[in-house]
Amino acid sequence: MKKSIKKIYCLATGLMLAVLANAQSVFLIEKNMPTQEASSANMLVFNVCKDLEKVEQNLGDFIKERYDLKMKNNSKYSQIAEKASIPALSEYRGDLIAYFHHTDTGNAASIGFAMGYDIYLNSQDNAEGMKNFRNMVKNFMSYHYQDYYQNSLDDLEKQLKDANKEVNKRETDINRFKKDDISLGKKLLKEDDPAKKQKLEADKLEANHKVDILYNELPPYREQISTLEKNMHEVREELNKYLSKILILE
Repeated sequence: MKKSIKKIYCLATGLMLAVLANAQSVFLIEKNMPTQEASSANMLVFNVCKDLEKVEQNLGDFIKERYDLKMKNNSKYSQIAEKASIPALSEYRGDLIAYFHHTDTGNAASIGFAMGYDIYLNSQDNAEGMKNFRNMVKNFMSYHYQDYYQNSLDDLEKQLKDANKEVNKRETDINRFKKDDISLGKKLLKEDDPAKKQKLEADKLEANHKVDILYNELPPYREQISTLEKNMHEVREELNKYLSKILILE
Protein backbone atom coordinates (compact mmCIF):
# COMPACT_ATOMS: atom_id res chain seq x y z
CA MET A 1 0.00 0.00 0.00
CA LYS A 2 1.30 3.45 -0.87
CA LYS A 3 2.36 5.71 1.98
CA SER A 4 1.04 9.25 2.19
CA ILE A 5 3.03 12.23 0.90
CA LYS A 6 2.53 13.84 4.30
CA LYS A 7 4.37 11.00 6.04
CA ILE A 8 7.26 11.34 3.60
CA TYR A 9 7.54 15.05 4.33
CA CYS A 10 7.42 14.57 8.08
CA LEU A 11 10.29 12.13 7.84
CA ALA A 12 12.23 14.42 5.55
CA THR A 13 11.67 17.38 7.86
CA GLY A 14 13.06 15.43 10.81
CA LEU A 15 16.08 14.42 8.78
CA MET A 16 16.69 17.98 7.65
CA LEU A 17 16.55 19.31 11.21
CA ALA A 18 19.07 16.69 12.27
CA VAL A 19 21.65 17.34 9.59
CA LEU A 20 21.35 21.02 8.64
CA ALA A 21 23.68 22.89 10.98
CA ASN A 22 23.78 26.06 8.88
CA ALA A 23 23.06 27.45 5.42
CA GLN A 24 26.48 26.35 4.18
CA SER A 25 25.91 22.68 5.08
CA VAL A 26 26.17 20.11 2.33
CA PHE A 27 25.10 16.53 2.90
CA LEU A 28 24.45 13.32 0.98
CA ILE A 29 22.96 10.56 3.10
CA GLU A 30 21.84 7.02 2.27
CA LYS A 31 18.57 6.47 4.10
CA ASN A 32 15.80 3.87 4.27
CA MET A 33 12.48 5.69 4.28
CA PRO A 34 8.83 5.13 3.39
CA THR A 35 7.80 6.63 0.08
CA GLN A 36 4.79 6.81 -2.16
CA GLU A 37 5.99 3.67 -3.93
CA ALA A 38 7.35 1.48 -1.12
CA SER A 39 7.16 0.88 2.62
CA SER A 40 10.95 0.99 2.83
CA ALA A 41 12.90 2.60 0.03
CA ASN A 42 16.66 3.07 0.05
CA MET A 43 17.16 6.69 -0.98
CA LEU A 44 19.99 9.16 -1.30
CA VAL A 45 18.98 12.34 0.50
CA PHE A 46 20.78 15.61 -0.22
CA ASN A 47 20.26 19.33 0.20
CA VAL A 48 19.33 21.65 -2.64
CA CYS A 49 18.75 25.36 -3.17
CA LYS A 50 15.62 27.17 -2.05
CA ASP A 51 13.82 27.15 -5.41
CA LEU A 52 12.25 23.70 -5.64
CA GLU A 53 10.84 24.36 -9.11
CA LYS A 54 14.38 25.06 -10.27
CA VAL A 55 15.56 21.78 -8.68
CA GLU A 56 12.88 19.80 -10.52
CA GLN A 57 13.72 21.49 -13.80
CA ASN A 58 17.45 20.92 -13.25
CA LEU A 59 16.97 17.23 -12.49
CA GLY A 60 14.89 16.71 -15.63
CA ASP A 61 17.50 18.51 -17.74
CA PHE A 62 20.41 16.66 -16.10
CA ILE A 63 18.91 13.21 -16.56
CA LYS A 64 17.98 14.00 -20.17
CA GLU A 65 21.45 15.38 -21.01
CA ARG A 66 23.50 12.71 -19.25
CA TYR A 67 21.36 9.58 -19.63
CA ASP A 68 18.88 10.39 -22.40
CA LEU A 69 16.00 9.64 -20.04
CA LYS A 70 12.85 11.64 -19.44
CA MET A 71 11.71 12.42 -15.92
CA LYS A 72 7.96 12.93 -15.64
CA ASN A 73 5.78 14.15 -12.79
CA ASN A 74 4.87 11.33 -10.44
CA SER A 75 2.99 13.55 -7.97
CA LYS A 76 3.09 17.21 -6.98
CA TYR A 77 6.43 16.71 -5.23
CA SER A 78 8.06 13.85 -7.10
CA GLN A 79 9.35 12.78 -10.50
CA ILE A 80 10.00 9.40 -12.07
CA ALA A 81 11.76 7.88 -15.07
CA GLU A 82 10.14 4.47 -15.46
CA LYS A 83 11.93 1.34 -16.68
CA ALA A 84 15.17 3.27 -16.99
CA SER A 85 18.34 1.55 -18.13
CA ILE A 86 21.45 2.91 -16.36
CA PRO A 87 24.13 0.18 -16.65
CA ALA A 88 26.46 1.93 -14.19
CA LEU A 89 23.84 1.43 -11.48
CA SER A 90 22.42 -1.98 -12.31
CA GLU A 91 22.19 -4.55 -15.09
CA TYR A 92 18.43 -4.43 -14.59
CA ARG A 93 16.01 -1.74 -15.62
CA GLY A 94 14.47 0.22 -12.80
CA ASP A 95 12.45 3.28 -11.88
CA LEU A 96 14.50 6.36 -11.06
CA ILE A 97 12.38 8.15 -8.46
CA ALA A 98 12.97 11.57 -6.93
CA TYR A 99 11.17 13.48 -4.16
CA PHE A 100 11.52 17.14 -3.27
CA HIS A 101 11.06 18.35 0.29
CA HIS A 102 10.58 21.88 1.62
CA THR A 103 11.25 22.70 5.28
CA ASP A 104 11.79 25.85 7.34
CA THR A 105 15.49 25.07 7.64
CA GLY A 106 16.15 24.40 3.97
CA ASN A 107 15.22 22.19 1.06
CA ALA A 108 16.22 18.63 0.31
CA ALA A 109 15.70 16.03 -2.38
CA SER A 110 15.74 12.25 -2.15
CA ILE A 111 16.36 9.94 -5.06
CA GLY A 112 16.34 6.17 -5.42
CA PHE A 113 16.57 3.46 -8.07
CA ALA A 114 13.77 0.89 -7.70
CA MET A 115 14.33 -2.48 -9.35
CA GLY A 116 11.13 -4.03 -8.02
CA TYR A 117 8.54 -3.64 -5.30
CA ASP A 118 10.48 -2.61 -2.15
CA ILE A 119 13.71 -3.58 -3.94
CA TYR A 120 15.97 -0.54 -4.18
CA LEU A 121 19.60 -0.10 -5.08
CA ASN A 122 21.60 -0.11 -1.84
CA SER A 123 25.18 -0.31 -0.59
CA GLN A 124 24.79 -3.69 1.08
CA ASP A 125 23.63 -5.62 -1.99
CA ASN A 126 25.26 -3.58 -4.74
CA ALA A 127 28.21 -1.60 -3.41
CA GLU A 128 29.62 -0.71 -6.85
CA GLY A 129 26.25 0.37 -8.24
CA MET A 130 25.56 2.47 -5.16
CA LYS A 131 28.99 4.09 -5.39
CA ASN A 132 28.20 5.05 -8.99
CA PHE A 133 24.77 6.27 -7.90
CA ARG A 134 26.35 8.54 -5.30
CA ASN A 135 28.70 9.95 -7.93
CA MET A 136 25.72 10.51 -10.20
CA VAL A 137 23.93 12.46 -7.45
CA LYS A 138 27.07 14.44 -6.65
CA ASN A 139 27.34 15.40 -10.31
CA PHE A 140 23.73 16.51 -10.25
CA MET A 141 24.29 18.56 -7.10
CA SER A 142 27.15 20.40 -8.80
CA TYR A 143 25.03 20.86 -11.93
CA HIS A 144 22.14 22.23 -9.86
CA TYR A 145 24.18 24.62 -7.72
CA GLN A 146 26.06 25.95 -10.73
CA ASP A 147 22.81 26.65 -12.58
CA TYR A 148 21.15 28.21 -9.55
CA TYR A 149 24.04 30.53 -8.78
CA GLN A 150 24.65 31.33 -12.44
CA ASN A 151 21.12 32.73 -12.60
CA SER A 152 21.98 35.05 -9.72
CA LEU A 153 25.24 36.03 -11.39
CA ASP A 154 23.45 36.72 -14.68
CA ASP A 155 21.01 39.02 -12.90
CA LEU A 156 23.81 40.85 -11.10
CA GLU A 157 25.79 41.08 -14.34
CA LYS A 158 22.82 42.74 -16.06
CA GLN A 159 22.48 45.25 -13.22
CA LEU A 160 26.22 45.92 -13.36
CA LYS A 161 26.09 46.45 -17.11
CA ASP A 162 23.20 48.91 -16.72
CA ALA A 163 24.99 50.82 -13.95
CA ASN A 164 28.21 51.05 -15.98
CA LYS A 165 26.17 52.25 -18.94
CA GLU A 166 24.74 55.09 -16.82
CA VAL A 167 28.23 56.05 -15.62
CA ASN A 168 29.66 55.99 -19.15
CA LYS A 169 26.77 58.09 -20.42
CA ARG A 170 27.37 60.76 -17.77
CA GLU A 171 31.13 60.74 -18.24
CA THR A 172 30.63 61.20 -21.99
CA ASP A 173 28.23 64.09 -21.36
CA ILE A 174 30.64 65.66 -18.85
CA ASN A 175 33.45 65.60 -21.41
CA ARG A 176 31.12 67.08 -24.03
CA PHE A 177 30.01 69.94 -21.78
CA LYS A 178 33.61 70.59 -20.71
CA LYS A 179 34.57 70.92 -24.37
CA ASP A 180 31.61 73.26 -24.84
CA ASP A 181 32.86 75.33 -21.88
CA ILE A 182 36.34 75.63 -23.42
CA SER A 183 34.93 76.49 -26.84
CA LEU A 184 32.58 79.12 -25.38
CA GLY A 185 35.48 80.60 -23.40
CA LYS A 186 37.53 81.04 -26.58
CA LYS A 187 34.58 82.68 -28.33
CA LEU A 188 34.12 85.06 -25.41
CA LEU A 189 37.71 86.28 -25.73
CA LYS A 190 37.09 87.20 -29.37
CA GLU A 191 33.61 88.65 -28.98
CA ASP A 192 33.10 92.41 -28.61
CA ASP A 193 29.33 92.63 -29.02
CA PRO A 194 27.81 92.98 -25.48
CA ALA A 195 24.61 91.08 -26.32
CA LYS A 196 26.51 88.19 -27.88
CA LYS A 197 28.95 88.14 -24.97
CA GLN A 198 26.06 87.94 -22.53
CA LYS A 199 24.60 85.00 -24.47
CA LEU A 200 27.98 83.22 -24.55
CA GLU A 201 28.46 83.77 -20.81
CA ALA A 202 25.00 82.34 -20.13
CA ASP A 203 25.75 79.30 -22.29
CA LYS A 204 29.10 78.82 -20.55
CA LEU A 205 27.42 79.02 -17.15
CA GLU A 206 24.79 76.51 -18.27
CA ALA A 207 27.50 74.11 -19.50
CA ASN A 208 29.28 74.29 -16.14
CA HIS A 209 25.98 73.81 -14.30
CA LYS A 210 25.25 70.66 -16.31
CA VAL A 211 28.74 69.34 -15.54
CA ASP A 212 28.11 69.87 -11.81
CA ILE A 213 24.76 68.05 -12.02
CA LEU A 214 26.31 65.11 -13.84
CA TYR A 215 29.21 64.89 -11.38
CA ASN A 216 26.68 64.74 -8.51
CA GLU A 217 24.83 61.89 -10.23
CA LEU A 218 27.95 59.72 -10.52
CA PRO A 219 28.60 58.67 -6.86
CA PRO A 220 25.36 56.67 -6.40
CA TYR A 221 26.02 54.71 -9.58
CA ARG A 222 29.65 54.08 -8.62
CA GLU A 223 28.51 52.93 -5.19
CA GLN A 224 26.00 50.61 -6.87
CA ILE A 225 28.76 49.23 -9.11
CA SER A 226 30.98 48.61 -6.10
CA THR A 227 28.15 46.83 -4.27
CA LEU A 228 27.25 44.72 -7.31
CA GLU A 229 30.88 43.69 -7.85
CA LYS A 230 31.12 42.76 -4.17
CA ASN A 231 27.88 40.75 -4.39
CA MET A 232 29.10 38.94 -7.48
CA HIS A 233 32.35 38.07 -5.73
CA GLU A 234 30.40 36.74 -2.73
CA VAL A 235 28.08 34.67 -4.95
CA ARG A 236 31.07 33.13 -6.75
CA GLU A 237 32.75 32.39 -3.43
CA GLU A 238 29.60 30.76 -2.07
CA LEU A 239 29.22 28.66 -5.21
CA ASN A 240 32.85 27.56 -5.01
CA LYS A 241 32.37 26.60 -1.35
CA TYR A 242 29.40 24.41 -2.26
CA LEU A 243 31.22 22.82 -5.19
CA SER A 244 34.26 22.11 -3.02
CA LYS A 245 32.11 20.52 -0.34
CA ILE A 246 30.21 18.44 -2.89
CA LEU A 247 33.50 17.23 -4.37
CA ILE A 248 34.70 15.77 -1.06
CA LEU A 249 31.39 14.13 -0.09
CA GLU A 250 31.85 10.44 0.61
